[in-house]
This record gives sequence, C-alpha cells and structure tokens, in this order.
Amino acid sequence: MLSKSLGIVFKSIRYDDKKLIVKIYTDQHGLQSFFVQVGKSPKSKIRSALLQPLTQLELETTQRINKQFAKINDIRCFYHYSDLQTNIYKNTISVFLNEVLYASVREEEPNENMFHFISAAFQWLDQSHEHITNFHLYFLIELSKHLGFYPQNNYTTEHPYFDLEEGAFVEKIPQHPNYLSLESGMLLSDLLMVDLRNIRYYNISKAERDDLLNNLLLFYRLHVAGVHEIKSLAVLRDTFS
Repeated sequence: MLSKSLGIVFKSIRYDDKKLIVKIYTDQHGLQSFFVQVGKSPKSKIRSALLQPLTQLELETTQRINKQFAKINDIRCFYHYSDLQTNIYKNTISVFLNEVLYASVREEEPNENMFHFISAAFQWLDQSHEHITNFHLYFLIELSKHLGFYPQNNYTTEHPYFDLEEGAFVEKIPQHPNYLSLESGMLLSDLLMVDLRNIRYYNISKAERDDLLNNLLLFYRLHVAGVHEIKSLAVLRDTFS
C-alpha cells in the first residue's frame, strides 16, 4: 500500500557500505524501520546525507503487511536546518534530545500531535537567536505529555514535594527516594508554566539546571521502559559548563 507521510530521522545504522537500517518517526505510521540502499553520487536516488538524525523529510513509502521493513519510494527534505548542525550549543542539545527520543518513542501507531511537537520544537531551536540553555528541559517536559506521564503541577505550600513515581506534588516526603527537594520542586513547578515564548526568562544556575535535568531523566527512567544511561549527557554538561 502506497503512503505519503512526513518523517523525522531518529537513527541510521550502517548495514554495509551501501545499505542502512533507518528508524524514522512518521506522522502517519509512528516509528518505522526502513532498509535503504544509499549512494554518494548526485544522481543517487537516496543519499546518506538525507538520513542524518533529526532530518525532517517528506516520504512516499510502500507499507508491507507483516514485514519488518517498509520501502521508501521517494524522499526529500522538507525543512533544511540553517544553524542546528553547525552551532555547537544547538547541536549538542539536539544530539542529547535525539538520544532521549530514540530511547523513549516506541510507538508504531500514529501520534500526529507528538510528531508536530517534535518537528516544530527543532525548527524553533534551529531558528532561535534567544536564550536556549534551558530548551532541553522544556522539551523533556513537553515530550512527557505526549508519552503519557506529564507532571501534575499541583504545587502548594501544603504539597511541596514532587513525587517522581506519582508524577505529582504531595504533602509529605514519600516513603521512597524518588522525589525532589523543596528547591528543585519549586523550579519544576515554575518550568511547568513555561513555553517557548518565555523560555528565555526562565533563569536558573548551572547547578540548578544540572540537578533538574538529572531528576527529569530519572522521571523518564521510572515511566518509560528502555530509558537508561544517556551517553551524550556528559557532553551536554561540558558544553554548557
């Protein structure tokens, strides 16, 4: 069955000199695997440059029932990044978030809202000339909404402790270690009220940012099977040190 969709490359795995296994998240079919033959010449139908992580594509594919791989019939880039891959700060953030996406998103059913969030967020990062050091925190929070475990922002002085297992603020310290300190809980509550229009006004120190990021990743590990060590985290910290 022929299908047209938009897609975002999550990962390309080299199979041999001319073939790749490519994981692409699409608006119409969710996460799909493709077995792709690539070439290096300008006349090649599919070039490996089109299949770099986070490339945003228009695809014409053949969906094969009960087959592991779908077939790409036609492909082109529908959004060309201008700054994301050359700006060291933006590139480091995008590499980190791409690793989180690949570990978190397993849906083989369409979720157009999540697709359009991911697409628009990386376009915003690419085009932004504003304060971006907290963008990855915002992205992780918003992605959790689409994955089904968005934190409940019920913070009050009577409910000051954020329980990472419950995903909500509670009255007393939980009977387990997976909760935020009072200070981190307040920062999370503030972050939950931030969007891309005012992310530049969310000012926190590097130590606060690192602590909140660690806790957000723990939040993911508690709620998403498959999220373990994020290898690019160390590079992200070093870049923004």
